[in-house]
Amino acid sequence: MLFVHAAALHAQNPHMDALRTVLAENCVIMEADFQLSMSQTRMTGKAFIEAQGDAYVMKTETMDVYCDGVTIWTVDASSKEVYVEAAVSGGQQGLDAALMALMDSDEVDCTFSEDGRLTGMSLSLPDGISVTATILSFEAVNKKSVTSFRPQSEFGSDWIVTDLR
Repeated sequence: MLFVHAAALHAQNPHMDALRTVLAENCVIMEADFQLSMSQTRMTGKAFIEAQGDAYVMKTETMDVYCDGVTIWTVDASSKEVYVEAAVSGGQQGLDAALMALMDSDEVDCTFSEDGRLTGMSLSLPDGISVTATILSFEAVNKKSVTSFRPQSEFGSDWIVTDLR
């Protein structure tokens, strides 16, 4: 297992260079077990993430988050609630910020297998959020239309929609 701190080694490490190239040129699909800590709260779970530039879809056991780079939809299907907000220029907020920063930050620590496969990531954000992820699967595919990163269904009158834009 090879451990790399991106800020110190990303220009010198071929695994990190390859990862950054893959992230820049493709749509990335990954599944990960994660642990999130913020303040007195600790969450663990499994996340499915599809990311391309500023756009992403993140699905966990309790919620789905969609971002087309302009708008973020946080969907809780079990309670039929959705929060809609403007994507923050230069980054997202909350759980999605932490997981997406794992894909995009110079402050992320990565572990790779000997053959260069990404196996883990961890990050501590300035606002006290820390995330550790064990990568279960990682695949680069052709880029997709930005519409792929929006909710694919309408929210009917039985949904509570809070639009914060």
